[in-house]
Amino acid sequence: MDWKQPGIRICKRASKGLSVNCVNVDISWDEAVAEGVWFDAFCGRLFIQAGEFVNGIEFAKIPDEDFESSAPVKSFSVGQSGSVVDRHHKDGRETWLPVDIWLPAGFIPKST
Repeated sequence: MDWKQPGIRICKRASKGLSVNCVNVDISWDEAVAEGVWFDAFCGRLFIQAGEFVNGIEFAKIPDEDFESSAPVKSFSVGQSGSVVDRHHKDGRETWLPVDIWLPAGFIPKST
């Protein structure tokens, strides 16, 4: 896909403090405690913030096996003292993702 093609936008924050570029990030597994979570429908990424660290993963590339409910997700929240992101499904079920998948090399998306 050509990122210069009209109509295609790159999902990247402009502010230096909230960069989604994970190159040369020095954050340990112990420091990965989520303080906030949000879904950006514009770029299809699920973001977390852990202190100054902000990163997003492509929500659609999370394998179906990681979902214990086939109902759509209606919202997200931080759970277990910041160690997981809870996914709240329309059927009332809650599933979760560990926060460490947002660390560099922590998430390997499924191939498309």
